[in-house]
Amino acid sequence: MEQVVRLLNEELAAGRPAVLVTVIGRAGSAPREPGSRMAVTQSGVFAGSMGGGPAEAGALAMAARIFETNEAARIIRQDLSGPQAAEAGMICGGSIDALLEKIQGPADIALFGSLAQGLSQGQSMIAGTLLGQVDESGLCSRAERFLIVEGRPAPGSADPGAETEALVASAKKVGPGGLVRLPSGLCFVGQVREQGTVWLMGAGHVAVHVAALAKTVGFRVVVMDDRADFANTERFSTADQVLVLPDFNRCFRDHGLGRESYIVIVTRGHEYDRTVLAQALQTPARYVGMIGSRSKREAIYAALRRQGVADDVLSRVHSPIGLGIGAETPEEIAVSIVAELIQARAGKTS
Repeated sequence: MEQVVRLLNEELAAGRPAVLVTVIGRAGSAPREPGSRMAVTQSGVFAGSMGGGPAEAGALAMAARIFETNEAARIIRQDLSGPQAAEAGMICGGSIDALLEKIQGPADIALFGSLAQGLSQGQSMIAGTLLGQVDESGLCSRAERFLIVEGRPAPGSADPGAETEALVASAKKVGPGGLVRLPSGLCFVGQVREQGTVWLMGAGHVAVHVAALAKTVGFRVVVMDDRADFANTERFSTADQVLVLPDFNRCFRDHGLGRESYIVIVTRGHEYDRTVLAQALQTPARYVGMIGSRSKREAIYAALRRQGVADDVLSRVHSPIGLGIGAETPEEIAVSIVAELIQARAGKTS
C-alpha cells in the first residue's frame, strides 16, 4: 500500500495524472483479495499488483484508455478462466472485478498526502469512493474519493455527510474492501489497516537486512539501539524511525505498542536480549522473536522464570527466531525472520 501511495504522490507532485486500480470483488480462486491496489503512471510504470498475468495486463491496458478519455472511474471484470489465462499458465480460475480511477488535481494531492501521513503513523483509516450509478459498460457517474480518519473526513476528502456513519459500519463488515449500496448509489469502501510495525531491537548486521526486507513487504520499521554508530539513517535508509537509546531499560515506555507490533530482538548480547524480552512480554505485540541458539534461549528463560515470568507467557516467544530454512548468513537469517513476520501477520502457523 505504501508503495502505491508513494507513486501516486510522486506523479501528483509532478503535475501528472495517475490511475489507481483497486480490486473490489472476486470469484473463484482469483489471486488478489478486495482492497488490493495498484498505481499506474502515464508512462506505464506501476506499483502494487493485481496478481500478474492477464488480470494485470488487462488492468494496465484499461488504465491507458482511462488516461486518453475523460472518464473518472470505471469498473472492469477480468476473467481468469478463459483461453488467455490458460495460455499464461494461470490455472486458478475465477474472476476479478477492479475499479479504475483517474487521480489528479488539488483534492487528490491533499487526500493522498493525508493517506501517506496516516500510513507513516500507523493509523487505521477508512477509504473509498462514491461511485453513484454504474452503467452496463462499467462507467461510473461519480468518482468522489473519501478518507475518514478518527471519524472525520481528512483534507482533500469528499464529505459523505449523512452517509458517513453507514460507511464506517460497512467498512468494519467488509474489512479491506467491498462494494456497498447507499441511497446515493454504489460505493467502494474498506479499512486501510496498519500493516504492522516491526520494532528492531538492535542495529547490527542482521537488523540492516531485516529492515530493508520488512519495508519491502509493507511493514513500518522502527530501529532502536544504544549505539549511535550503528543506529543511524545512513545504515537504515529505508526505516521509518531510527532511535538512539540511552540504554535498553524502559525501551518501549513512550511508544504505545499495540497488537499490530512485531518485536524482533537482535541486540549484541544475552543481557540486552533478556532486558528487552522481559519488556516485550509486557506488550500486546502480535509477534515477539529473539535471535540466538536454543541454549541461549533456555538460559534467558530460566532467568526470567526466576523473576516470576510464567511459562505460558514465555510460550509467546519465537526463538530461535525465523523459519527453519537452514539460514546461515545475515542476509539468509533476515529472509527467515521476515518470512516468519509475514506468516504471523497473515495469522498462519508453521
